[in-house]
Amino acid sequence: MVDIFDEVDEDVRRERMQQSAKKYGPIVGFFVVLVIAGVAGTTLWREYQESQAAAAGDAYLAAGALLANDKAQEAATAFAAIPNEAGDGYAALARMREAEAHEKAGNRKAALQALHAVESLEAPDRYKELAKLLALGLRSYDEDPATLLPLVDPLTAEGRPWRALANEYAAMLEWKLGKLDAAKARLEAISADTTAPIGLRTRADAALTAFPKG
Repeated sequence: MVDIFDEVDEDVRRERMQQSAKKYGPIVGFFVVLVIAGVAGTTLWREYQESQAAAAGDAYLAAGALLANDKAQEAATAFAAIPNEAGDGYAALARMREAEAHEKAGNRKAALQALHAVESLEAPDRYKELAKLLALGLRSYDEDPATLLPLVDPLTAEGRPWRALANEYAAMLEWKLGKLDAAKARLEAISADTTAPIGLRTRADAALTAFPKG
């Protein structure tokens, strides 16, 4: 599996989105398919890579290598072992990668626990907001979209750090609720937003092809 924080090839992403659209609607599997598209983490990791001790950096990279080699449970354990004292922003990244590993291992409950743990860290708000958004994405597997949509909406406000991601997720929820016009409007806004990451805009364009014409 490609690192959660790496950019996925645009053609592969487009194909996956179109396949998902045919089966479930235009944008499903938020945490697993989208996040993961790597919009956030490369930048976040680079910021902390420069300021963290070599030992902590080595531990992080080693855990990532385990995950890349499909050793999800071992990777989850390795990420969990990176202490909060390694630096709160850095620890937040480790908890999010731990969540990815747990999810890949099929333990969604543990993934949610790892994401919720970010809230207690003295990390920047944008890290906490990303963890919250990822947690809401995981919850969409089991919870009513009508319950989740009001929780996502505040994250879509102007100036929020992950506004475009949150809008993509909100569009997924609206699609599931049958609010097709609202979902389409969000996707069109993402597509037209020159400040949104190119990956998000590409996925929005692909998702829009799943909507009925006219």
